[in-house]
Amino acid sequence: MAAEKVLSEITTPGPAPSPGPPIWHKFLASAETEPESLALVAMHQRADLYGFPSLPDEEEVVLGQRSPPYLRWSYATLKDAIVRLVTGLQSIGLDSGTPIVSFLPLGAEGALALWAAEALDCIWIPLNTRSLANSAEVTHMVRTGLSVAGPAKRPVVLVEDDHAARKVDDLGLDELAGAYKFIVNEQGASPGWAAFAELMAERQHELNEEVLQRGGHDSSFVVFTSGTTSLPKGVHATPLTHFERYLEAMWLSPQFAGLPPPRALCAGPTNHVPGRYQQVWPLCMRGTAVYASPVFDLERTAEALVREKITHVALVPTMVIALANTLTQPLKYLREVRVGSAGVLPEVARMCIDKLGADRVQVGYGMTEGLYIFSGLRHLEDLIDDEDIAVGWPQPEATVKICDPETGETVPRGVSGVVHYAGPTVAREYIGGNLADVCYQDADGRHWLNTGDVGRIDAHDRLFLTGRHKDMIIRGGENISPAAIEAALNTDPAIAALRPQVVGALDDIAGQVPVVIILGPVDGKVKKGILELVLARMGPSYLPDDVVSVEDLGLREYPLTTSGKIQRKELEALVRKRRQTVALDSQTHDVATLVRQVWAKSIGLDASELDEEAPIASFGDSITLMRVRAEIRRATGTAPSMVDILSAESIAALVKLVEAQKPVAGDVDTTSKRKGPPQPEDMVHLSLDSDGSELERTKAVVSATVEKHGFSWDDVEDVTPAYDFSSIQRREEGYETWKFMYGYLIKGTDKATLRRALESTLSHHRILASFLVDDATLLGGKDVLHVIMRQSQRYLDLIIQDYGEIATADTFHTLLLQTQCASSNGPMAQFRLYTIASTGETALLAAINHTIMDGFSVDLFLEDLDQALSNPRARPRRVDYKAWADNHYSLRNSLPAQTSVAFHAARLVDVADHHAAALYPPISRARARETRARDRAHKPLQANYHTEWIPLGPFEVIRQRHGIQPSVVVKAAMALFNARKTGHTHALFSSLESNRSRFSSFLPTGVAVAQEGADVAGPTYVPVIDLVSVPRDEPVSSFVRRLADDGVLLTRHAAAPWYALRDAIAPEAGPLIPEIVAAQVFNWLGPIGGGGAFEKIELVDAMVRPKIGVRVMAGENRERGEIFLWVDGDGFGTLSEFKSITEAAAQIVRWLVDEGNWEKQVGDII
Repeated sequence: MAAEKVLSEITTPGPAPSPGPPIWHKFLASAETEPESLALVAMHQRADLYGFPSLPDEEEVVLGQRSPPYLRWSYATLKDAIVRLVTGLQSIGLDSGTPIVSFLPLGAEGALALWAAEALDCIWIPLNTRSLANSAEVTHMVRTGLSVAGPAKRPVVLVEDDHAARKVDDLGLDELAGAYKFIVNEQGASPGWAAFAELMAERQHELNEEVLQRGGHDSSFVVFTSGTTSLPKGVHATPLTHFERYLEAMWLSPQFAGLPPPRALCAGPTNHVPGRYQQVWPLCMRGTAVYASPVFDLERTAEALVREKITHVALVPTMVIALANTLTQPLKYLREVRVGSAGVLPEVARMCIDKLGADRVQVGYGMTEGLYIFSGLRHLEDLIDDEDIAVGWPQPEATVKICDPETGETVPRGVSGVVHYAGPTVAREYIGGNLADVCYQDADGRHWLNTGDVGRIDAHDRLFLTGRHKDMIIRGGENISPAAIEAALNTDPAIAALRPQVVGALDDIAGQVPVVIILGPVDGKVKKGILELVLARMGPSYLPDDVVSVEDLGLREYPLTTSGKIQRKELEALVRKRRQTVALDSQTHDVATLVRQVWAKSIGLDASELDEEAPIASFGDSITLMRVRAEIRRATGTAPSMVDILSAESIAALVKLVEAQKPVAGDVDTTSKRKGPPQPEDMVHLSLDSDGSELERTKAVVSATVEKHGFSWDDVEDVTPAYDFSSIQRREEGYETWKFMYGYLIKGTDKATLRRALESTLSHHRILASFLVDDATLLGGKDVLHVIMRQSQRYLDLIIQDYGEIATADTFHTLLLQTQCASSNGPMAQFRLYTIASTGETALLAAINHTIMDGFSVDLFLEDLDQALSNPRARPRRVDYKAWADNHYSLRNSLPAQTSVAFHAARLVDVADHHAAALYPPISRARARETRARDRAHKPLQANYHTEWIPLGPFEVIRQRHGIQPSVVVKAAMALFNARKTGHTHALFSSLESNRSRFSSFLPTGVAVAQEGADVAGPTYVPVIDLVSVPRDEPVSSFVRRLADDGVLLTRHAAAPWYALRDAIAPEAGPLIPEIVAAQVFNWLGPIGGGGAFEKIELVDAMVRPKIGVRVMAGENRERGEIFLWVDGDGFGTLSEFKSITEAAAQIVRWLVDEGNWEKQVGDII
């Protein structure tokens, strides 16, 4: 007989913990027993706010510098401040049951108002300030919240500033016509609004203790659902529902018995239940509530965790990841991290312990309707099952079960289904309506909540969430709200009349994509209008995959519930069925037709409506392109790479590309096919140019440069912004001398063949045919632009020229020193062709400005040129530089970018204190070499450098025994060399990072893209600033390992945008970054040598001489079996000086690579 299957249902037996007295009385008890203890910290607010005193700062030094004072109130002070607000509110007539609507961010005022509402038994209605951007939604929430009190109660409204006050007034709500309205930061005159400070004014008669003790028994608050399928629904939490008291009892569970009072960081929004309890529970336990900033700020949060010795914090996964990448070492005092969100992964939870230093992690799962599940004190590994992490167990007297979504029956253990929850916290109704859509009663009269989330329960009674909310669309890992798209569509009256509904549809690449359904026929005009509206208002991520009518689904009207609500699930099922039957025309074998059908299907248009000459980028984002690529592969059997698709530029060009990949196809020309100059949508820096003024300024700046060479705007093929380092270098005039000068012998090739090969290679390295333009007045303070020219015969004639004969190959060295071209004014690259008279061979002099090429892309260019010379029909597979630069520019303010900025800012917080003493060459030398460099820009180069060679063997021993690379050893030696030269406690210099480990450093690590950073045809390199502490008593082994660990983080965060970094550190430190780079650069070149790298190209000589005081280059020469150390620059005037410097540095390298010295102290060599 088969064993009976165990069903997916678990109950935690009762009784539920007794909630005890109201939270207001718990706070009063804390204030009475710990009057002088720290209660409230607001690191972004004045220490003397409203005249109340702050406790002294416990840590005067943070990261090496004294911080300004900020608000730190004791319990006695906080209680006095609350009492003052209570009396202020009572003075205007406020009493029990009055609704208080708050649009306040994290901070003292919001905390005071919350506690005053508790003391006065008011109705607390916290709303997010950002909701004011959606007038329909915020109007609904304000009206819903106020309806709890009724019209007799005159409400109070609290906002942060004039902007929020105007937004509230613009709602035009009759319910707020007589409201008491207060503004915290009264920058200007807002009619009808009074200053919050007036409520905090001292009054003659304060409340007595008896009055305070009477309050807190009938308080309540209103919270709202997220509104993913409709307007948010409100829940009124009162003592009668056990909603608040039960949850409060969970916070005050025995897990805290015997432990010191918590110091909790409040990082989340206060308009949700978790945000409320982050503020409340620590003050009920004699602990401290800490606010780092008005809204979550990575850098300030990291500082607060360290400085205020935070013991408890609640975070979402993105916050955990950002902090793990920012903090340089685990925290000492962190006892617990609570992670809430359906998207918690095991690696994120482990980060809390391994990276943040928490003793434990608590995972949670909740809903506004009253579902609360927590993992409690279980060991983290007990929660993990392969790639999933359990969200916990139900609380006492609560049950969770997994049900079949169709039948409602409980499924066996391990089977996925919909999560249902029953318990004393489940709300019985929404404000103004019932919970019939999501709640039901079973035969025993028990009240159940159908969450709509997908989950499973395993054999160990663990609950795992395996899916998102039933109506949310998850496109490429990004949550897409159908309601948000519908709201955008409803802004157009003509489209709104079609009653658009948005549902999700399955997709192989994106996971899910949005589909718009309308009432009425779908013609080309309607579909185009919907797509353009969504694209303009929300961006390509929200672009519908298709637009269909209800008639297309076999209906005459939307399917409705008995209550008149549209049945989204039925619509989704009908859309899914339709998409399975609508396929490409499998009868055609015409590649062009198939590619057009793929594009039409992917972007929701008919094939006849496609503009085949329009730039591919205008049709969608990277996910769209990946989907197109997959469809092309299925439809045609070819597999064009993402690089190919991007380089094709237009659908017409893509058709030719795919045809060329057929066995019978010939070569394909991948140069741009755009007719005319770029349009605004082709230039990422014009994304916000609503009136066209930025376009005109761009055209003016570009034209002013290219017209000097006989070209016009019509000759421009593309424009892309220079990344921050390149932009600042241009502004600092650093690029005038940053150029590559190379001399090559081209074997067995005449000039005509070399020119054809150059032209072919340049079509795949378009950035080499460009100018760099800048005008701070017209373009603004930060944008510097690469202007990529159309490679017409006229432009190619400008940059590729026949320079006749030279006597011998040795003449190249003199040419490199004397040639002055490829200046920062352009053209940025020039190629001079020579015939060597003595041998008849062809030679090439390439002068390329560093702004369009780095050492890595030089190799890519030579590889492709060599291939073009030896196999002209072969096609390089490179990532066009514009794709990389546009991506970098678009994501420069993303969370990963902010994380990298915060990492460097923390390292450089005191760089100004060390700058003068640690910089080498000394500032006097560095400033003096600027004159030499300016002279050198107009005179032949001088060849002052020296090279030392060090055997590779000892480096290999260290690499094998300790896992430390030769680059780390040499860099450590340079830090010691600098400390010896300056005598300072720190070494200060810059080192170059290739920034090519990924295509984009600013995409989350889990996001895969087809492009590789190693294939980017253009510069990605960036200097990072090394501020290295050099304690003389530190063991050498520890010092080297520390630099190895630092190097990993420096590489990870190398792409930090320089403008943001300059803004993030102290004002006096920001301008020093370019000066540090200009003083000294360390560049590890990696392995070189081995011979025979190219079939047709032989390097004769090279010269790269940027405006730098001291440039240290090192690498491995495999042929010689040695490490080379090359030092040159402008900081010193003679070869003998450079020789002395190089020999001194090499001495330290040789000492450091000797393992016998690793137990010594670094001071022994300094």
